[in-house]
Amino acid sequence: MNKNLQNILDIDKNNIFLKYIVKRVQSDDYRGIHISQHNRYDLEFVLNAITAIYNQVKTDLFEIPRGDYSYRENKKDYDIDDYKDFKTITNNIYNKTGRTTYNSIKKNFFVDFHRMGLIKRYDKNKNETNPQKRSSIYFVSLSENAIKLINSKNLVQKHRIFTDILDKNLFNNYLSSLVDLIYNSNYKDDTITIYEFMFIFQDTTINNHIALLDSYRELKKYQQNILLEQIQSYANPDNFIGEKTNKRDFHNWINESQQIFKLLKQTSYFQIDKMNKNIALNIGNYGIFTTENIKRSIKPKQEYFKLHNIKKRSDFELHHIIAISKARNKKEVQILDNVENLIYLQKTKHMEFTKKQNKNVYLNINSHEARFCDFDKDIIITTNDKDSLYSKDCDILKKIDCHNKKVIKQIYQFDRYLECI
Repeated sequence: MNKNLQNILDIDKNNIFLKYIVKRVQSDDYRGIHISQHNRYDLEFVLNAITAIYNQVKTDLFEIPRGDYSYRENKKDYDIDDYKDFKTITNNIYNKTGRTTYNSIKKNFFVDFHRMGLIKRYDKNKNETNPQKRSSIYFVSLSENAIKLINSKNLVQKHRIFTDILDKNLFNNYLSSLVDLIYNSNYKDDTITIYEFMFIFQDTTINNHIALLDSYRELKKYQQNILLEQIQSYANPDNFIGEKTNKRDFHNWINESQQIFKLLKQTSYFQIDKMNKNIALNIGNYGIFTTENIKRSIKPKQEYFKLHNIKKRSDFELHHIIAISKARNKKEVQILDNVENLIYLQKTKHMEFTKKQNKNVYLNINSHEARFCDFDKDIIITTNDKDSLYSKDCDILKKIDCHNKKVIKQIYQFDRYLECI
């Protein structure tokens, strides 16, 4: 084994986090979540960019050039004056932000904006292209999400819309899952460092984030420092040969984490300190999660066991049927952090919901089983007294069902009946 990796294991041979991180850094996907390590932008920049587009062309398509452009080169791949809308838009973005070039706006920012669902990009036949695949782009237009963001009434609303855009399109719903994970742990009113996020929470392939965080924090400060030194020494691209995917690069890894932190700071879910080194659930007047809500969150859990007349079991966990992170304001937090939005699940069954990103929110329940659908009718089925535990009282089940349909309508604006079969 590599000397640096062995030194990490030798810090504490029984520590599960150290065993995990040694295995992880040897994986080609060691960095986990990949957003963009080069584009540095925030909500203000995004608003300036999409507003510049809207002011110039509204929602119409506009043509963008192919190839590269540089003032320092005598030969250019195109004449910028042939693309007047694009030139004006880019110049206006620069005037507002002091950033962007003709190359960076179309080759970097437009790529991210397309993945975020803020713009659409088209081929030469004006067919929309796949944001995840590399292709030749000829035209661009704003999306409905961009118009919704531009027309939002206040900054709080803008942050909420931007949160939804980031979560759904750029993070594949991982942010809302992360909020639920932290909210339902002992760290709901604590901060998580950028190294803890980088080493643990950027990995979306595991299901034991909190256990790993517990294990990491069992290490003494000097042991964490040794760990960091050894990982930095190991993850030096000069230590590796071959293709880029075969190399490890700590510098790129931390850059990725810093960019993710900068994006999370623009959401209504999280707050980040000024040094961009610590993250926490957004607590305060402008956040969804208030200190009052957090302190009160244990009450619905206690009520569940009393309401359903069941006892706690070590192999079961309480699950919010509709994730608390779907709330758009404090009132909706109260509706979701409710005993009637809870179900007691066996741990492996609970993991099914997590793996499906908690999309199975539409409930059909009776005394024998509970069925949970997503809006594409994917189904998770639990059997009462086996992998779920709840009351068989018809009145209680009716209240749970009614609450579910009420919240589905309010949160998802969905009021049709789904039969989960």
